[in-house]
Amino acid sequence: MSGESFSDLFSLPGADEIRHWEAEHARMGEAIKQLQEKRIYLERLIAAAKGEASPVALSAPKRADGKLKPGTWMHAVAEIVLEHPEGISYDDLRDRMVGELGETVRKKPSQKGFYGALRRLERDEVIVRHRGCAFSPAGFKRYTDKVERGEIDPVKGNDYRHSPMADAIIAYIKKHGPTKAVALREHLSSKSQFADSMKNGSAIYNILTRLVERDELSHNREASTFGLFDEKEALSAPTDKASGSGEASTSSFDTSPLFRVVK
Repeated sequence: MSGESFSDLFSLPGADEIRHWEAEHARMGEAIKQLQEKRIYLERLIAAAKGEASPVALSAPKRADGKLKPGTWMHAVAEIVLEHPEGISYDDLRDRMVGELGETVRKKPSQKGFYGALRRLERDEVIVRHRGCAFSPAGFKRYTDKVERGEIDPVKGNDYRHSPMADAIIAYIKKHGPTKAVALREHLSSKSQFADSMKNGSAIYNILTRLVERDELSHNREASTFGLFDEKEALSAPTDKASGSGEASTSSFDTSPLFRVVK
């Protein structure tokens, strides 16, 4: 209320003054809301840095009005993808992320929050994932039309972490349900494009480890099977009160490292 004194409040206001106050009130409300969201975001960053919460919590998806919350993984990823609707590789997406999230994902490219955001945005039909790239739904349609007309070449999955073998594993589990590693290895060995890779005994375990770290798959240690990541299952997992961290305790769907990864 710049330029106004308290005495002005006790005089009979005109319609213009009332509209001015209402507009000022609305601006203040929006500023307060943004500050509250920023405070919550900073609290999560601090808690994550202290080991008191999982960084995946930064993917808190939406505000009460249904919009993505600024400062979250989902908001950051969606904003960049929608600026590149006809496709951006995961590597380029990471490079374009700024602030704390950008620093985090570049230090640890397999960061769960990053891949969790991609998965949830695809589930909500905000983006489309294809061969290690992310598109807007309309942009993906334009991309596929251009590929079919021969105007452009298909993307080659230039994210070095993208793997056709990983795609094959996920496709097999989608069709057959939770599967043991030995069955997955037998399936891949029967495919000519993977036969040579399967001669390396650690190859499939490295990929399974990476998929679990990304929350693409979950690992049931009791049954020794791998299944599609179930977000509801993960969120309802019991917490370890003794740790005081509030993080999920080791359960049958533990996503901690499974094997020694051989580079």
